Amino acid sequence: MVAGQVANLDSSARTWRKWSNTAAFSITPNGRFGTAPRTNAIRLPGLVNMDFPIHKAVKLTEKRSAEFRTEIFNLANHYNPDPGSVDLNIRSFTFGSIGGGVSGITTRVIQLGAKLYFKVDATALP
Repeated sequence: MVAGQVANLDSSARTWRKWSNTAAFSITPNGRFGTAPRTNAIRLPGLVNMDFPIHKAVKLTEKRSAEFRTEIFNLANHYNPDPGSVDLNIRSFTFGSIGGGVSGITTRVIQLGAKLYFKVDATALP
């Protein structure tokens, strides 16, 4: 790490193309160890996730009922980059960027389901 430089950018200055202050790092000479910590050298992208389930049970007859269910994952459709996609290779052209902006959870998922319930009269069985 370069003395006097801060590796983390302010949250308003971060973009997927420039996630960290690349000027805070330099290549170490051969045979020497660098001063950057092994972990927590930079703040990785976090996760913003909002899931929303809806279900409705309906009684059809005395012995039959139905349940309708909708589950929405990533309701706000927020892009969540994979923390492992941050390019930490100082010799790379894309050093300090997030994996091209395409690796991670990028879409909203909606799942629909239905169940039918039948009550069986145990006294009517042989």
